[in-house]
Amino acid sequence: MNTPSIGMALGRGRGVVAWPSADRATRRHPDGTGAAGQAESFTFDAGALAAGDERELAAVLRAVPRAVPRAERTAQLLHVALGSPWTSPRIVTLPRMREHEALEVLRRDAARHFPTVRDEPVIAARALGRGAWLASDADAVVLDAVARAARAAGFGGARILPAVGAWAHAAPNATQLAFVVDDEATVLSAERGVLTALRRCRPADLPVSITLSDADALAAAARHAPAMREHELVSPRLRAARGARAARWSRWFATAGAAMLLGAAAVLLWAPRHRLAQIEARRVTLEAEIAPFRAARDSLQRVQDALASITRSRVGSSSWSDRLSALSAALPPTAYLTSIHGSGDSASMTGRATDLAPILEQLRRTAGARDVRVTSTAVDAEGGAAFEAIFWFRPRGAR
Repeated sequence: MNTPSIGMALGRGRGVVAWPSADRATRRHPDGTGAAGQAESFTFDAGALAAGDERELAAVLRAVPRAVPRAERTAQLLHVALGSPWTSPRIVTLPRMREHEALEVLRRDAARHFPTVRDEPVIAARALGRGAWLASDADAVVLDAVARAARAAGFGGARILPAVGAWAHAAPNATQLAFVVDDEATVLSAERGVLTALRRCRPADLPVSITLSDADALAAAARHAPAMREHELVSPRLRAARGARAARWSRWFATAGAAMLLGAAAVLLWAPRHRLAQIEARRVTLEAEIAPFRAARDSLQRVQDALASITRSRVGSSSWSDRLSALSAALPPTAYLTSIHGSGDSASMTGRATDLAPILEQLRRTAGARDVRVTSTAVDAEGGAAFEAIFWFRPRGAR
């Protein structure tokens, strides 16, 4: 549910509070202003408010409007439209300058541009174009009193603007339309709810061509106060309080941002370390699982290294190494060589054997043998036989 907007307009000793109606059928007021809701008029001591005494105004606000619960008031601002004599809006002409420069000029020369002398003048201004500025003044004492009254009545604060902004919204495309409050008439023109021209005078001095608004000026201002689009009148104390609140929020956001930055940095540092620890734990687990396979791999590697070494020995050995190896392998277990002399493609050998018959046949079957001839044999006392033989090899590459 949307929180209702409450508006208030203040004149000289009389005010009006307006708030939305709970009945949707009565949301549009019959006075032609186009504002929604109900309005209630009240009186107050203007002198007390001018002196900064907000108690009477706070009492009125606490009782009116009774239709709006206090819990809903605390969530919103009270929109206040100031009429005469609390503000004296007018159009002033200044050289071309920026807004903050125009405000400085108007504050410095407030007595020149505004007829009413304020104890603590507060100025608001908006550029209309071609050196024209819509300027409004108010007394900081009154502004602070209205703000205190709003807070005492349970509102979150007060947004205070000149009533001409509410009247411009009430007559969004008016041309020379007059709103009369007490003994002062305000003649204005507006375009799309924004004031474009303004003149103030006594009601008796209004030309016949000027159209008078049929609505109660204060009631119209109260109803349209929430939609005012002019610059707010802000007292120095309220401006300082808002600045302090903004500074507190800035510090809070800076602290929160720094905390979030540190948190993000901690997460960025923790995440890789945590992941590395997980990987290390998994590595230890896998290390135990693959240890048998690693041992088998190492054994296989040793066998492969041994085979490679044998292959290299065979490939890199001389032809006599192969021949001697072949001769040794050809001898039967009952025979052995005692000497061997090689020359060219033949080898002379001496040896012993228990049986000489199979030796000749075995030597002839040796790979690479071309011919074998036994040159001498001798039988010793132990029954063994000594022999001498010549072994001829085939040339390398021959079959």
